[in-house]
Amino acid sequence: MYGAITINHDMYFVAKATLFGPPWLDNTDFINNTRTLIHEMQHTRQYRAHGWSKASFGTTYLLQYCRAGFEYAKIEYEKKADAMEHLMDGLLDDEFGYAFFEFWNIMQLDSVLGYPLDKAPSRSKQYNGQYLYYDLRFQYGVLQGSKGSAASPNDRCFRILTGTVLAARVLLENACEKPVSYSPSCEDFRRRFAEFAAPAPLCLTELRRNP
Repeated sequence: MYGAITINHDMYFVAKATLFGPPWLDNTDFINNTRTLIHEMQHTRQYRAHGWSKASFGTTYLLQYCRAGFEYAKIEYEKKADAMEHLMDGLLDDEFGYAFFEFWNIMQLDSVLGYPLDKAPSRSKQYNGQYLYYDLRFQYGVLQGSKGSAASPNDRCFRILTGTVLAARVLLENACEKPVSYSPSCEDFRRRFAEFAAPAPLCLTELRRNP
């Protein structure tokens, strides 16, 4: 059961707290509780629009309930909250997006990267045009994810890009606008980024063995 009620900025959940786990575990409770949390956060925003007045919010909510023919699902505030519940499904339900969550959690990156800005990872080509990587933007940087090597194709590996590393990547992308480019400036930027700027990727398989 995934129920909750919000009063001003306080949210009360019926379901017990659930921990985030690796994708081979059943994380249905975590995913559904996250959706419920997003839903309730919309009600908090609605309370804020009423100046945190329970009387003002309650009156509006009751009027909407009457206008909806006393059908809960048709209450305007509930419809708006329902529409936001699946905001993070691109991460929660996506196998690669889920790996971003696991890496961020294991590495405790909330103080380094902050929280996600994107609803789902974006997919792009690496600079040599041969392999795919996935970017997820955070408040203070980017997590770049890629699939494992040929020997471990199911592994997921990540680089943490912040500050000067991000600036270096922007210079590289500007120098190598086309997927395949062999201009001296492009090759020089690639070499410099690989040698000095880009951090070595960390892979989930190893992190699970040595948390």
